[in-house]
Amino acid sequence: MHASFYDFLLDKRWSGEFSINEADVHHQLALASLCVMEVGLRFNICGLETSYVCNSAVADLEMKIEKNISLHLLYSCRFWATHLHDSPFDTDLANHVMGIVIGERILFWMEVLGVCKCIGKAYGALISAEGWLQVSILYYIS
Repeated sequence: MHASFYDFLLDKRWSGEFSINEADVHHQLALASLCVMEVGLRFNICGLETSYVCNSAVADLEMKIEKNISLHLLYSCRFWATHLHDSPFDTDLANHVMGIVIGERILFWMEVLGVCKCIGKAYGALISAEGWLQVSILYYIS
């Protein structure tokens, strides 16, 4: 008996052809999330009239968020680094990470997190991504 369906899927002895490789799934989700962000992130994503007021002072911010930030973009912005952390190194994946964290997309990502009240995730995500890149590149070079 398995404690959970999750455990069942990870144990090839029990799940057989239905088993999943957790690292592969995280890799696929990290890559998909980064691709969604590359396409979906843009300057002033909610079309705010000014950036000189607090988000709480924007009258219809919730409606603007719902209209302009899809659920899959929000998921990607929130969880790409979590999936990245549990992914094996891949140069293509590393290039996608660099495409987000270097340049203006990082600001667009932070804007999404900010308007959706998730900005607290940014620091941890960046620290995690930095660690993944450093450890993975060292492992890859050796």
